[in-house]
Amino acid sequence: MALYRQVYMKFWNDDSKVVDDFTPEDKYFFLYLMTNPHTTLTGCYEISFKVMARETGYNEETVKRLMDRMGRVHHVICYDQNTKEVLIVNWHKYNWTKSADLVKAVKSQAAYIKNEMFREYVIGLAEGETVPTPSHDGGGTSISVSVTDTDSISINKTKVKKEKHPSVEEVAEYCRERNNNVDPEEFVDYYSSQNWKKANGQPLTDWKAGVRTFEKKPYNRPKPKQEEKIDLSDYYKENGWID
Repeated sequence: MALYRQVYMKFWNDDSKVVDDFTPEDKYFFLYLMTNPHTTLTGCYEISFKVMARETGYNEETVKRLMDRMGRVHHVICYDQNTKEVLIVNWHKYNWTKSADLVKAVKSQAAYIKNEMFREYVIGLAEGETVPTPSHDGGGTSISVSVTDTDSISINKTKVKKEKHPSVEEVAEYCRERNNNVDPEEFVDYYSSQNWKKANGQPLTDWKAGVRTFEKKPYNRPKPKQEEKIDLSDYYKENGWID
């Protein structure tokens, strides 16, 4: 984790929301969410209300109110009460470059994000995909954040973006392009049985890279059981069937 976080001047100008809609308290709290020592390269990190209260000087009730404003009113964060993870929706806009090393580092760290929707959102952005911005009003793609009567943050999972895995036909087409000897059905069956995870337990986010690895070395797949062969030559000789 970096020892500092940069706040670009465009943060104040690019998004009219910050200038027009944020109160001074909103600006302070959002800058805290973007620069506190718990932040990670992914823009998604674990933090509790109690910790936020201690570090900002607010009480927990004020922190919950501000988190609700950041999510439900301003739509700049999502928070999962169960995993205690906060996702800064536009983190990539101010903190990422197109560096291959940075992309690799983001995807590596994203594998440890507990909330599946948050993880898919971060990895999708890192891979350059057009990723729907998580919704906070229940009318968009996947995530809604709100404070209930008991002051707990809840996540409403509607129209969740499903993780896309390649079909046998897609793998076959890629294998034809590479002119390799990989059996597409065997590839899909193997990774399906592994829940589309690599040998180290991390998600296989780039299936084409998996094909390239698959064609280079064998995997420890169960081998077909060999039928036991019985040598009957002595028996045949004793009965004069063969010389």
